[in-house]
Amino acid sequence: MLNNSINLNFLIGINIVKNEKVHKIAEGNTAEIFEIDDKKVLKLFKMGYSKSTVYHEYDNHCMVSRVMENIPKMYEFVEKNQRFGFTMEKVQGKSLASLMLGHDTFEQAMEIFTSLHKNWLTKTMDAAVPYTEWMLHMLSGKSNVGDLVDKIKNLPSGNSLCHGDFHPYNIIQSTIFKISVDIHNYSQNPLQLKTLV
Repeated sequence: MLNNSINLNFLIGINIVKNEKVHKIAEGNTAEIFEIDDKKVLKLFKMGYSKSTVYHEYDNHCMVSRVMENIPKMYEFVEKNQRFGFTMEKVQGKSLASLMLGHDTFEQAMEIFTSLHKNWLTKTMDAAVPYTEWMLHMLSGKSNVGDLVDKIKNLPSGNSLCHGDFHPYNIIQSTIFKISVDIHNYSQNPLQLKTLV
């Protein structure tokens, strides 16, 4: 049985919790999400994720928040008992995907989705790792990808903001639509990248 709460002893030093326990509200492949209060959550990565990996996601989110207004606010990096995570704004609402599944709301949802994506592409972030580097890393050691590798290497440099996992389940409707985050994959990319995928 999954443990759906975490003891306050884990959170000593964070100075944000008023309850004795915080309750798990979600779990993904890499992390668990615990509700701290009605405004904050803790994204706690599972055992085995390194501090540098989790901090990379935290740092990416902080960088992106300086150029984008519609992502959850970031608060603190958390480290305890060989597990790492961070606290962030709690975003409540339905995913954009749920609007896409509705017969009457599909067109509206698609307009919102494309508008948000276009808005992202207007932003720049010079400090991010180029997405082309990540793509080349993922292709290293694979066979029969020479043509694709050449196309990626021949792309011009660019610094448009790229969310590596931009999909309707990562967009939550709150008072405004917030992009709720697979922040590990934020990067910069040339706009021409879209012609490869």
